[in-house]
Amino acid sequence: SVVTIGECSSGKSTAMGRLMYELGLVSEEKMKQIEMEAKAMGCVNSKFAWILNKDKQERELNKTIDINIPPFELHDEGKKFDLIDTPGSNNYMKNMMTGIALASAAILFWRMDYDEYLSDDVMCLDDHLTLLNAKGISQVIVAFTQMDHVNYSYEQYQCFRSLVLARLKRFRFKERNIQCIPISGLYGDNLTERSANMPWYRSVTLLDAMKGLHLPDETKGYPLRVVVKDVYDKGGFGTVAVGSVVSGIMKPGMVVKFAPTGVEGEVKSIKKFGYELPFAKPTELIEFNVPDVSVSDIHRGHVASDAHFSPAFAVESFVAKVMIAKTPGVKPIFNGYTPVIDCGTAHVACKFKHILNTIDRHTGRPRADPGFVRGGDICTVKMEPIKPMCVERYEICPMSSLGRITIRDNNQVIGFGRVTYTTEKTFGAGI
Repeated sequence: SVVTIGECSSGKSTAMGRLMYELGLVSEEKMKQIEMEAKAMGCVNSKFAWILNKDKQERELNKTIDINIPPFELHDEGKKFDLIDTPGSNNYMKNMMTGIALASAAILFWRMDYDEYLSDDVMCLDDHLTLLNAKGISQVIVAFTQMDHVNYSYEQYQCFRSLVLARLKRFRFKERNIQCIPISGLYGDNLTERSANMPWYRSVTLLDAMKGLHLPDETKGYPLRVVVKDVYDKGGFGTVAVGSVVSGIMKPGMVVKFAPTGVEGEVKSIKKFGYELPFAKPTELIEFNVPDVSVSDIHRGHVASDAHFSPAFAVESFVAKVMIAKTPGVKPIFNGYTPVIDCGTAHVACKFKHILNTIDRHTGRPRADPGFVRGGDICTVKMEPIKPMCVERYEICPMSSLGRITIRDNNQVIGFGRVTYTTEKTFGAGI
């Protein structure tokens, strides 16, 4: 699963739509229809973005609002990707977080004509790198897009490449896991073939870089966990849940349990892009039919697990070791602070019930009951979800997003961490 991430108007949807078109995943007839619709609305340069952005509101606003997951298959390699196109605007941060939670690698888009507001753009880049880091995504392709806006300038590319690489290294991304590629999504430069407009660039295309991505460490031996993205009622078949397998194996006939509600149901079938699967393995985005469960009992943020083998559960509280990157405003964070916690595909307000300790910056030793924390502090915090939520200890499955949390306040990422301890919520306690 590969997620696209970048600031609004950085050309994510245009580049990926053009790539799909060049790979033959969009027919000429369909492309002509989209182009006519784009011309009619005066948005001809958005025609490739509209391959992914099919929603009327997205087209009118000319921006991605929700995550889009088109079928994406490389026929010559027999290699399949789940491509996850996410919004860039902070107004839709929750949807962006959901997309990142479903992915195992990322394409980070940097627009080449950044200039006047470069400091704001770097701040936005840092937020995106924080999100990738927090979710454990280590493989990053950096697409320096809209090269046509700077006349395919080598000097401009090198300038921004150095800046972005420095930020990546600051966030401890390893150079061997980073690929930098100058592209133009609208004109197709360096998407599937090296561009004649950039003779100075002699490395891989965006497609080559995607083919070189490797699967994360094996997670088949861990308990089944599927984070739910969407749910709908399919006439004649009943409830269908859409989600990503983060660990374990799902098979038809298996009885799954949904946390945090505890509702159970048998999996009748598993599909991917309309094709039935005999099983679903980690990193796959799937649809699975659970007709015994009401559509109103499953929501985005829920977690499906094997009801008979180490099922997931709702938590009364949990303890996490957290890095506070910054605090909202200039005030420190005290006990009782209630930000939004992102875990898996869930976004739930959680109270800082008790800041247990913080690491002294001078001695490196923990200091108990500090009462408050500031930006730059590493601390251990006991948190209580305001509504039912499923999180798990990081050590249960290090590759799973359920042991990692991101802390947000007013659509700003202010911290991230790992869950170290959980207290199960009993079903008699108000779930």
